[in-house]
Amino acid sequence: MARGIFTNLTVKECVVKDSADAGVSVWGGAVLKMMEVSITGCKTVGISGSGTGSIGTAERCQIRNCLGEAGVKTSNRATIHIKYSQITGNMASGIAASNTGTCVVVSHCEILDQYGKAVGGSGVSTTAGIKVFDGAAAAITNCVVNKNHCAGVCASGPTTRAIVSDTELMYNDKGAWGFDGAHLQVERIDCRNNTSANLSMS
Repeated sequence: MARGIFTNLTVKECVVKDSADAGVSVWGGAVLKMMEVSITGCKTVGISGSGTGSIGTAERCQIRNCLGEAGVKTSNRATIHIKYSQITGNMASGIAASNTGTCVVVSHCEILDQYGKAVGGSGVSTTAGIKVFDGAAAAITNCVVNKNHCAGVCASGPTTRAIVSDTELMYNDKGAWGFDGAHLQVERIDCRNNTSANLSMS
C-alpha cells in the first residue's frame, strides 16, 4: 500500500497473490510504480487507486482472477496508467474507472475474458473489459480487448469520456457501448465478431 502525499513506492518483479482485499493500493496523493508484477486471486481488486493526486503506473504486469469489482479500479480523482500488461479472467470488469476527475490511460495491453455478470443501477449487466462511468475519463490505445462478458469498452454517464484508438474489439457481447449520455469516441479500431453489436449507443 502507498498512502499519503510525498509517498513514492516502487514495486518490481514481485508476486502478489490471494489478498483478502486489494492486491496493491495507492491513495491519499501517493505515487506508485509497478514493473513486472503478477497480481492474482485477490478477493476485491488487483490494483486500487483513489484520491486526488494519487498516481499509479503498472508496466508489464499481469492482473488475473480477481473476485471483486475489477482487476484494476480507480476512483475519486486518482490517475492510473497501464501499459504492456495483461488483464485476464477477472470476475467483473478488467478495468473500472469512476467519478469526475478520475483518469485511466491504457496502452499496449491485452484485456481478455472478464466473465462476471455484475448488475448496474439500470438493471443491466455492465461488466466490461474496460468500464468508465460517473464522469471518469479514459484513453485506450493499441490494445486487444476481446472475449469480455458484456462489452469490450463500456462508457456511461453524461460527463464520462472514453477515447478508443488503434484497438481490437472482438468476441465480446458488444464491442464498444456508450449509454446514458456518455461521450465515446473510436478511431481506427478493428471491431467485429461481437455477439449482439459491434458498436452500440443508447
